[in-house]
Amino acid sequence: MTEIIKHKEDIYFEYQKPMPDLPDGMKGSQEIKEGFKTFLDEVWKKYKEEMPEKYRRDEYIEKDEETETKQPFISFDGDKFKPKNYIGFIKYKDFSFNIYPKICEDEYTNKKISKEKINQMIYLWLQYSDNTILPKIETGLDEISDYNFMDFLIYLFAKYTSDLLAVSIYQHYEEISGEIPFLKGKLNFNEYIKNCAMGKAHKFHCTYDSFEMNNKFNQIIKYVSKSLLNITDKSDNQNYLNDIIFKLDEVDDVVCTYSDCEKVYINRFMGEFNTVLDYCKMFLKHAVTFNEIGDIDNFAFLFRTEVLFEDFISNFAAERITKYTIEPQKKSALDTKGTFHIKPDLQIKGNDGFKKIIDIKYKKINSCKDVSNADIYQCVTYAVKRGCNDVMLLYPKFNNEKELESIQIELKEGNTTINLKFAFIDCCPCNDNKDDLENKIETQLEKII
Repeated sequence: MTEIIKHKEDIYFEYQKPMPDLPDGMKGSQEIKEGFKTFLDEVWKKYKEEMPEKYRRDEYIEKDEETETKQPFISFDGDKFKPKNYIGFIKYKDFSFNIYPKICEDEYTNKKISKEKINQMIYLWLQYSDNTILPKIETGLDEISDYNFMDFLIYLFAKYTSDLLAVSIYQHYEEISGEIPFLKGKLNFNEYIKNCAMGKAHKFHCTYDSFEMNNKFNQIIKYVSKSLLNITDKSDNQNYLNDIIFKLDEVDDVVCTYSDCEKVYINRFMGEFNTVLDYCKMFLKHAVTFNEIGDIDNFAFLFRTEVLFEDFISNFAAERITKYTIEPQKKSALDTKGTFHIKPDLQIKGNDGFKKIIDIKYKKINSCKDVSNADIYQCVTYAVKRGCNDVMLLYPKFNNEKELESIQIELKEGNTTINLKFAFIDCCPCNDNKDDLENKIETQLEKII
């Protein structure tokens, strides 16, 4: 019998084999298991109904009746389970699941890579994601080296925000309407006439701008901080979050949403507060069950890994490789009516037109037999539509991948020959620090492109 690989502190990986056991307390309890499955279905429903464009892309979703209602995050087999293609954090009652990318599993199991390194790698991916805007971080984070990814993110937000509020608390002009003992701003004449008729001529009903601490931005910060306080059990995180809540004691407790963040405008010269807003956007956009103030039993914070990885490689290459003009994920019509579209992950242009088209796939490939026909057809379509004979499928490198031989595809119509190449990119940090990892990825991309 194959021994189950167990990780400390509920660390799991996508498509982990063999399937790990459910945590003690959930294992063997049909009621808790069914409750957990129902919660995940509710998470999936909310993802689809409220924020479909941010959490899924139609090309990744199978169009069948089951995926319309059943969650795609975890599959179950009795008392065993298998995380699928989402990474992040799930809290259900007293149980927690920290799910990491599958490309790091072997290195983590063999102690070649730590949680700290994986956290920094995922954070790097998020910095180049189309769905998040996060600040660069310093490499010196030894004090949180044992944190899981959710606690890692909470720490970065809480410490940054607490330190900022120690220097300055954001105040903003808010429009106020009400009775005051003196004239200020605009007098609401009809309301004032009513006051006069009631013998309250000394009360002026005015609308005026007031420089307020109790504004929507501070309400968002307080709401997010109170919500996160119920998720983390790390003392540093709790101290920083409590400090934020204390400093915003005069701010109302209001339930906030991602759409509230979108309505907040902060002057571009106040970049520090924009950073806090970006963190709040990330938590509110990717979190499910941020509901009542300070009351969270169940919580999910998940990213679809294919989308995150493809965004990272595409946007990283466009920013860091300057020798060529690189267009990441540029959408264009496939037919004359614009009914169908193509969106190659990377289009590389030289002075004489398209030099290369690269399609990024987050898949484990051991041989050409593992390459799907659909991926080949997709690359051929890109090549024909763009008039580019050099196309590539780019995969993440796992432990034992060997370079696959490039193949030539000759189209039956005409004499066009398409060169299809395969390449792998190593994104695992192992013993590299964050800067070394970025340099390593940049060097690989330069050779690939």
